Amino acid sequence: MYHKEWDDTAMVEAFIEDHADLFNAKVAESVSEKTREMAKAMRDYGDPVEKIAAISGLSIEEIARL
Repeated sequence: MYHKEWDDTAMVEAFIEDHADLFNAKVAESVSEKTREMAKAMRDYGDPVEKIAAISGLSIEEIARL
């Protein structure tokens, strides 16, 4: 007998819907951290701050604080 409440797919979809904001926030946080790490490495390598800002999307002020 089929019960929607016991359907694994429905349960996973419900879990994802319930926690989508948390998942998205964690992904954004991870991406932001990787972007800052990349920008810092570029700055340490000697790339111009304007180039780093254009590539990373970070502001010149943010890059200076790294």
